[in-house]
Amino acid sequence: MDPTTPKNKSLEAISNRNLVQLNTELGANVENILGCDNAFKQAKLESPMKEMDAMLGKIISNTLTIGVDMVHF
Repeated sequence: MDPTTPKNKSLEAISNRNLVQLNTELGANVENILGCDNAFKQAKLESPMKEMDAMLGKIISNTLTIGVDMVHF
């Protein structure tokens, strides 16, 4: 498994309790989802990945929630 993939970087950030790295990795993934969705909208096409994008959005949201729980106030 390639340790530099976004998935592995996010998992590493969770393991290391590195909220900054986790937010950076997940923020990049959100940008990818939005950029892809916008490209289809501009072309006036229905995205064939609509369900996958929604699932990825949920995964990112859940992981950000884990990140918030990592911070002890």
